[in-house]
Amino acid sequence: MGRVFKKRIPVTDPVSGELSERESQKYYVEYRDEHGKKRRKAVSPDKSVATRKLAQIERDVDRRRNGEIDPYEEHRRRPITDHLRDFEQFLRSKGGSEKHVSQVVKRATDVMTDCGFVLLADLRPGAVQNNLHERRQSGRSAQTCNFYLKAATQFVRWLVQDRRLLDNPLRGLTLLNVRIDRRHDRRALSAEEYERLLNAAATGKRVDGMSGAERRILYLVGSSTGLRRAELSSLTLRSLNLDGEFPSVAVLAAYSKNGRDDTLPLHPAVVAEIRVWLATQKCTPSQPLFHLRSAGGELRDTAKMMRRDLAAARSKWIAETDDPEERKRRESSDFLQYQNSAGLFADFHANRHTFISNLAQAGVHPKMAQTLARHSTINLTMNTYTHVNMEEKSRAVGRLQGPRANAPDQAIVDQKRPKVEAAEVSVLGPSGVPNGAPEQSAPGPEEAPSDMIAELRSVVTTHASVVHNTNEGDGLDAYWPVLAASDTQAERTCFEMHPEGFEPPTLGSEDRCSIQLSYGC
Repeated sequence: MGRVFKKRIPVTDPVSGELSERESQKYYVEYRDEHGKKRRKAVSPDKSVATRKLAQIERDVDRRRNGEIDPYEEHRRRPITDHLRDFEQFLRSKGGSEKHVSQVVKRATDVMTDCGFVLLADLRPGAVQNNLHERRQSGRSAQTCNFYLKAATQFVRWLVQDRRLLDNPLRGLTLLNVRIDRRHDRRALSAEEYERLLNAAATGKRVDGMSGAERRILYLVGSSTGLRRAELSSLTLRSLNLDGEFPSVAVLAAYSKNGRDDTLPLHPAVVAEIRVWLATQKCTPSQPLFHLRSAGGELRDTAKMMRRDLAAARSKWIAETDDPEERKRRESSDFLQYQNSAGLFADFHANRHTFISNLAQAGVHPKMAQTLARHSTINLTMNTYTHVNMEEKSRAVGRLQGPRANAPDQAIVDQKRPKVEAAEVSVLGPSGVPNGAPEQSAPGPEEAPSDMIAELRSVVTTHASVVHNTNEGDGLDAYWPVLAASDTQAERTCFEMHPEGFEPPTLGSEDRCSIQLSYGC
């Protein structure tokens, strides 16, 4: 049973500072909803009005409990703008960044407004699909349209989750294929491009408030750690550990995109350059290392910096040759271009692509590359940030074993092999016996005719030479046979190859065994 009451509000006297209580101006009603949860609501200064309101609320609760009233009816009567304000508060309560919350809410609001949705009952997938098509016709990319669709569907999913809608009317909408309309894909810089970029930045003029020497260190740290622009702007002297056993740089969770504290190792060459640069700077422990933010807190235009430095490096590279044909070739190439002929950009975020692509070229395991890139999925690391150029593809194909030209016919080789009966090897004595054989040993291959041994050595040498020359340059030289010296037991018995995984007979074994002669099998 509900009740009507006035709430007691604590009040502090502004003169004496004494704490006292007073009653609220409005009457409150207290009741339990259809789920048994206690609710309180301010109603009216008039007690009779509040009493009638409580009776109405309790009747509605009973009807909802018995299924006579639709529980979503109240939410359907509210305008969508009210739900969007609640959605924004929900995103902030989850701990989302201000930039992320404002972007999602703005995009969802734009879709709802452009489609003319006023109430939740107005939500229709066809209207949203038409709105996305209009955005595409106005020149927006497929990726941008997907951002708007994701924001709208995220808002509607929250309505279902918060029990404001029974079902998601937009669940049938699918994302556009971004591969057919890429507007700003990045590329990785080659080793020579990267070196020339650093040199051009070091001697370049100030760009957007940042000196050339500072830009060089900024590019160096970004392309050797994969840190993003906002993450680099948060670095201070406290973020660097240059004197430890494993030099590293740390990024706090408040600035990391994945919301975690991350510590990344630093290459020794990068550590050396940072030390030299810091010796010329006057940084306090809490002061940012790089001037990446303006006085108003906005991130600087790092794409503009890369464009200027790449253009300077390219001009210097073209001017290095006096040959007209070579100069024409360089002017038509994509080397050090901010945007190449394939439409790929070398903006500041391309430094992150360069870092991850270099990990792949160095043979780093994909799981380790994903860890260093701080990606949630290996698909993002391998398919988006790892770039392979034609030179690397050609080297990979060149490592394959080509067709064997002029391979020896097996029948001809078999005809050259002498038909030698299996000879019994000397019986090996027990372990510890001097010379490994007793005085009374059975006749062994030592007694074989010398002319047969010479013929056998000639055949094996010829066969090994033919096979070796056939596979010259394939990296398998170490696996082909090498005959022993003339005064060794190996020559007097026979050349023998043991398949991988099977051990040869060991001297000193107490077992008595015999070995058949085998040839280059």
